[in-house]
Order: sequence, then C-alpha cells, then structure tokens
Amino acid sequence: MIGDLDLMRRPEIGTAKHHPRWMEAMTPASKLAGKFAKSHGRRVSEVMSTHVISASEDTPLGDIADLLEKHRIKCVPILRDGKLVGMVSRSNLIQALASSHDRPYDAAVSDRDIRSILLTQLGEQDWTDFGSRNVIVTDGVVHLWGLVRSEEERKALTALAEGVPGVVGLSDEMIPAY
Repeated sequence: MIGDLDLMRRPEIGTAKHHPRWMEAMTPASKLAGKFAKSHGRRVSEVMSTHVISASEDTPLGDIADLLEKHRIKCVPILRDGKLVGMVSRSNLIQALASSHDRPYDAAVSDRDIRSILLTQLGEQDWTDFGSRNVIVTDGVVHLWGLVRSEEERKALTALAEGVPGVVGLSDEMIPAY
C-alpha cells in the first residue's frame, strides 16, 4: 500500500532526510539501503509500506479509532476474506461523530427516563458527586445547574448529559468552583 507518508521524503522535492554520519555508522547497512530505496525508488515495490494495519468489516468503530491513534495512521483498510472491501479514515469517524448529534427530539423517551438514565450514569462516576437536585429535564433538554469542582468536571458533566439517548439539548448553568 502506498500512502502520502511513503512519498514525503523524496530528493525531487527537497525533503530527503539526511542523518548525521555517527548515526549512519550505527545503523545497519540493510536499514540504510531500505531507506534509500524508499526515498529514491521508482517502483511501487520500492516505495510501498509492507506492514499494513487492517481490520475486518465487523470490527467495532472504537477499535478502529484505537488502531488509528496507536499506529498514527490516517486510514485503515477493511478486509473480508483477505480482500479489500473498504477504508475507514479519521475523517469518516469525525463525520460519524458529528452526525450522531443531529438527533431529533424523541417523545418516546420521556424526560423522566432521560433523567433516570443520567442519574444512574452520574452515580457510576468516581470523578463527581454532582447531586440529583441539580438535574432537571424538560422536553429533552437537560438543565444542569449549581457548583462543580472545576471546569474539567463541568465539561465532563456536559459530555455525559449530551450522550444520554433522547437528549436534544443542554442548558449549562453550572459554575466551576474557584
């Protein structure tokens, strides 16, 4: 597979990497030859990456995100029976995240249910003791108010509330302690 990083260090565009002589002296000749072939090669076999990180089509998106982050890559080929069936990129995951927040108000999920789910999830968190008296839900909008320990806790509470199914908005009336 050839990606943009495979073509970044090329003498034609003045981006070839030059190492100090002492480093070259300590680097095995085979590794130096491989780097030279990659930066000067004219054939796919000389330039391509041979160790490709891939996933199957039933891999959870969270695992794909982990692969992208861990290996510092931009996309993951998706394979079925060893054959390419698609690609998942960082921008695909960002797009999925952005579209997941375009949920219309679902009257089937009652305000009482939203509040109950939110309070259950709050009770599972070790980083907060945010009280139930500071949570009101009206027409799918969660109202959080009162003092919180820090700006980080405020952000975390906001993220937690916005992730509850049925929530269509948030009224942030929290005040971080000084």
